[in-house]
Amino acid sequence: MSNKFVKEDLENQSKKKGSYMIDQQESYSNDRKYPPFKIYHEQHILENKDQFEFLTVKASNWVQIIAKNNDEFILIEQYRPAWRHYSIEFPAGKIDSEEEPLAAAKRELAEETGFKAKKWSLIGISRPVTWTTQIAYTFLAEELEITQAQPDPEEIINVINLSKEQISAMILSGEIIENPSVSAWMFYRLHYNL
Repeated sequence: MSNKFVKEDLENQSKKKGSYMIDQQESYSNDRKYPPFKIYHEQHILENKDQFEFLTVKASNWVQIIAKNNDEFILIEQYRPAWRHYSIEFPAGKIDSEEEPLAAAKRELAEETGFKAKKWSLIGISRPVTWTTQIAYTFLAEELEITQAQPDPEEIINVINLSKEQISAMILSGEIIENPSVSAWMFYRLHYNL
């Protein structure tokens, strides 16, 4: 499923209900590599016909990968500057322009962990927060083989192997707190009725 299809489908659903954008003005652009985003002031008409202004952040869609290696899962630990501490999370990354979600997932898994997978399944699609345009695609990667990790220069990554019991316990205790990883784990558990 492509980025374009999901976005257009959701926009068409909103128009049918009577809510849509009537004007958009760019107010800020950060074109650096990470994180590239733009902020827009937008005018919307809601289904009750009232008009309101909203701020919207346009940022890259991304992928997150649940990499299953036999009975364990591959997670990463990396420093998150906005939080000023390390985060344990599933491998993830932005989808480059014109890149399909599966291609991005394969690239990110190899770059961040040094693994590639023979078997891939899309197990979930979500919108991480309500004020951005982003769409997150969650993939399950299985039948892993080791390659060479090539993280981006600003990423110092430690690869961690955890059991499903450890992951669930760490989410409940707050050790795994990054929301996309919590959502990815929910998709995995729902996909396999766990």
